[in-house]
Amino acid sequence: MRHLFRRLALKPYGDELLTRSGDFWIFSARLIIVTMALAEALAWGYMGSLMSREHPYLAAAFAAAVVFTLVWIVDATFMTLDVSRALYEQKLTGREVDAKKEKWKLAGGVLARVGIVTASLVITAPFLAQAIFAGDVRDEMTRRNAGAVATKRQEVERPFVTRLDLLRTEQRQLEQERVKEAAGVGPSGKYGRGPALDTIERQLASKLEEIRAVEASRASTLTRFDALSRPQLEQQYGISFLEQGVRSSAQLLDDMLKKTQFGNAETAVRAFLAFLFIGLLILKLFQPRSIAVYFNEQLHSLYDEYRKGLFDNYLPVPQRAAAGGAIDPLSFEDWCVNTYSAIRKDDERRSEGAREVQHHDRLIEQWQRLESAARAELTPLAQRHDAAVAAIDEIEMQLHDARTAAASAATELHEVESARASMLLQIEKGSMDGPTFAQAMAARQELDARRREVGDRLRATESVVERSTRRLDGLRRETETLREEIGSRRAVIADAQRRIADERIRFAGTVAGSVRS
Repeated sequence: MRHLFRRLALKPYGDELLTRSGDFWIFSARLIIVTMALAEALAWGYMGSLMSREHPYLAAAFAAAVVFTLVWIVDATFMTLDVSRALYEQKLTGREVDAKKEKWKLAGGVLARVGIVTASLVITAPFLAQAIFAGDVRDEMTRRNAGAVATKRQEVERPFVTRLDLLRTEQRQLEQERVKEAAGVGPSGKYGRGPALDTIERQLASKLEEIRAVEASRASTLTRFDALSRPQLEQQYGISFLEQGVRSSAQLLDDMLKKTQFGNAETAVRAFLAFLFIGLLILKLFQPRSIAVYFNEQLHSLYDEYRKGLFDNYLPVPQRAAAGGAIDPLSFEDWCVNTYSAIRKDDERRSEGAREVQHHDRLIEQWQRLESAARAELTPLAQRHDAAVAAIDEIEMQLHDARTAAASAATELHEVESARASMLLQIEKGSMDGPTFAQAMAARQELDARRREVGDRLRATESVVERSTRRLDGLRRETETLREEIGSRRAVIADAQRRIADERIRFAGTVAGSVRS
């Protein structure tokens, strides 16, 4: 409940950083807001009661509560708007705030309130006037309804009155004829009673009887008319009664406003609402400095830190919170704008220097890690490259020996083939004797065996050459890949060393600039 009361009292921060002049300003603003909200609630509540015939009080209470809350929220938001936010943000935090945006925000709030006031002048003022003259409107409505009933009663009675006037006229004529006839100056000329006089008296009695019948009929008809209820009168006689409603009340009020005693009522209501808004606007536009201090959130945040004693080292002893001291709101605002801002800038410079050192150390460490990792990878790569080069040299020697052996075996195989061919030619001629032929056949078998042995040796040697060639090609490709990887690692090492040197030069320049500043 305490927090709710503070919000309704336009004191979201309680009495912190609130001066006596600021308290009076808030009281004035609260008074105007309550007056305007009540005026709006009264008008809309009255309209709600007119719109609901079955539950007028419930509708009036609901409409009044909703409009009162809405107007209160809008006006309270407008009055508590921090118009100095951009200034304090720039001075206390160093952040640049778009001043034009803040001005547009204030202008938007003013325009929104102008729109509400315009709607109030167009919509609320007539209903507020109706609420003010509600008693007069009801009396006028009753008078007009009674007049409508009386007019209809006269219309119902008029045929009877006309008939009675005619009968009474005829009655007077018969009475005059009776007097003349009795005096002897009538149509018969006979003095005294006679047949003519009797006839006139019978006609006169009949006329009187007819008059009594018409009067009785008129009385009974009017009695029945007077006994009818309002719905029966509407149904049987078509009487249109004025009921409590928005349209009928507005119509009656318009007619009443044409009269001298009510002529300026609605104008006065509109002026009243306009004056309230103008007072609200003037109060906001000319708010004192203490109100700007009170409604600034950043100053209250710093004040919370002050009460915890965080600024005691920068304050004189009478103003230190830990020692039970106090500081008035305007002096605190002045200290924040001038002293605290300088303290904050010094802290920011120190923090920036520490962050710069940390950033420098992280960069140096990062590039050193990259250099160390590249050097660690470079050693096994170089070893693998050297081993591959040595293996290539060895395989090239083996390949040379194998190719030499293959060439020798090919030459020997050719010689054996030539000798075998010559031997076969001699055997086919058949010119040899027995022993010579036997020797030739033995030599042939020896040549065949040698031919097979040399062929096998040649094929084995060629297989060695083929395998060595494939192995040599693989080693050469591997060597090329290793040279590329070694070059990449050396480039990483060189780049890391260059970046480390550049970062050290940049950091030295930054430190020198900070020292000069």
